[in-house]
Amino acid sequence: MRRLTAFQYAGCKLPKIRRLVFSPPTPVTLEALAVGLDNWFDRNHRGQLTTRIEVYPLDGEYWFLVRHGDSFTRAPKVEQQETQIIHFRPERDDVIVYCPEQDEIRINARTKGERDLYIEQFALHLFGQADYFSERDTHTLEPLRQEGIESLDAADVEGIHKIVLRELEIAVDNNGRREVITRTADDIFGGAGSATNLEPVPQGGTLARAIFDLQFADSDKPRPVEVRPPNIVKFGRRCDAQLVQRWLFRRGFRIRVEG
Repeated sequence: MRRLTAFQYAGCKLPKIRRLVFSPPTPVTLEALAVGLDNWFDRNHRGQLTTRIEVYPLDGEYWFLVRHGDSFTRAPKVEQQETQIIHFRPERDDVIVYCPEQDEIRINARTKGERDLYIEQFALHLFGQADYFSERDTHTLEPLRQEGIESLDAADVEGIHKIVLRELEIAVDNNGRREVITRTADDIFGGAGSATNLEPVPQGGTLARAIFDLQFADSDKPRPVEVRPPNIVKFGRRCDAQLVQRWLFRRGFRIRVEG
């Protein structure tokens, strides 16, 4: 779990006063969830009865490690100058995290089908509603445009010393054709007014992706964090997640559900 980088988020669209109360899953709940996942894996050629689920409470969140079968494969084996073909089913590990504070889940899995499966099945078995996590527009980069360098302020997030915007992608419509412009610099806001004479964040186009360098209190070397709307965040270490999410929420990069 410490090596994970990319997570897709899904939140609850309901106002806070109408949201359901979360209870940690019981062994019976986990067994029913495993059956629901197994049914999909079986239909999609991942094997029968391969799913196992482990739960780890970490930093106020619940991390679910889902082990399951992958597509059948084969590999050559050589021994004493003879080659044999070994047929086997590999095992894959996916991670799903539920955050009670934000009432959302985030998923690290390889395919869209698996990510959609987890969003539906975890909502069904944790809250009894398959569409509970139906909000897919969870993140935005508009604070970079609206607040400028102030959006990088982390003074109220203990554990983060400094944030720098290093890369920004802007999608523009060029006579019906989508084009992507990428800006990179050691510090995009720090380069304002340079010889390029470019705005740090242009007023036109859609802000499609940004990479930030975050200086954490526990390291001399900054670590990158990537935000890609509508719902993907990448970070290098599991233990960075809580601080990163706190900053994204406080600066408006995390879209809030009102009410």
